[in-house]
Amino acid sequence: MTSINCTIMANLSNSNFLRVSLGINLIICILGLPVFLVYTWKIWSAKNSSLFHVNFKIILQLHLFGFILHVTGRTVLHGLDLFNYLTLLDPCQMIPNIYRCFVFRLMYNSGLWITNSTAVSLILERWLATKRSMTYEKDSTIIGLLLAIVHFLIAALPLCFLYSQTRFDGAVMYYCVTATPSAPYSAQVGATVSICFQVVARIAFEFLLRENKKHKEFDVQSPLSNRYQLEQNISSITALKTFANMSVTYIIFQNLCYITLMYYGIQLERAQYLAILELNGSWPLYGVVSIMIFGKTIRKIHGKIKQSLHGHIKLPNHMYLDVFKRQIA
Repeated sequence: MTSINCTIMANLSNSNFLRVSLGINLIICILGLPVFLVYTWKIWSAKNSSLFHVNFKIILQLHLFGFILHVTGRTVLHGLDLFNYLTLLDPCQMIPNIYRCFVFRLMYNSGLWITNSTAVSLILERWLATKRSMTYEKDSTIIGLLLAIVHFLIAALPLCFLYSQTRFDGAVMYYCVTATPSAPYSAQVGATVSICFQVVARIAFEFLLRENKKHKEFDVQSPLSNRYQLEQNISSITALKTFANMSVTYIIFQNLCYITLMYYGIQLERAQYLAILELNGSWPLYGVVSIMIFGKTIRKIHGKIKQSLHGHIKLPNHMYLDVFKRQIA
């Protein structure tokens, strides 16, 4: 190993800016992991989880799995880097193993693209729920599993592109990272695709919400199961609109900053570039905030449904009979 390699590593390990950046992200990842695990439990076991179809919950579970995968890989990466920077004296011993970089950075990036791809699979799932509102409540969970496969395939495409030129023989990485300012175009393509996913999702959710409200308004004499499915669609898409608004705002801002960094990063010192890169990649914090707001939105919707049910209970009996007669007429 040449002295210049050790000098580069020494400059990185002695950068207070990089240490602080890694420390902040490490703390957020450690705090975020239990949040994602708790909401994983809530998807399947909370009292208001029955409001949503199993297929819808499968997609949400994949979204949470993406965040769990991301923060796990990131915790190991940042934790090992900080440990080496603070405890080892010889910078040559701090250079990360190339296979360690590959495995945990793959977890890092896989988690990102799984969460990014959620928008596409949610559009497909809610579209099916809208088109098949008459029977969707009884449809098999195989649909959800097929959508999960599509979800993984969509996430795998940019990852294959990102790692297509990976080489291990003779490779030395002073810091485990795939995005470099010397080759910004692949990063820009990925960021643009991510932005497009979220914008399309926001537009699609608005369209599907209007479609379900229209069906609910005109299908007043439809079977109870159909009206229940339409109500479920409206509830879930209303929550997803809030989620999509957050996603569009954050991902556009984050990716525009990312693209800018790719353009001008070559003018920065390596430690500065890496520190800003990690701070810009604030996905764990976004994940925690967005999921908590999404959960709060669902609780509000659940509360409104309960109020509506209590109102129906207080209706006179003859009104129920009138509705029943219209349905069987």
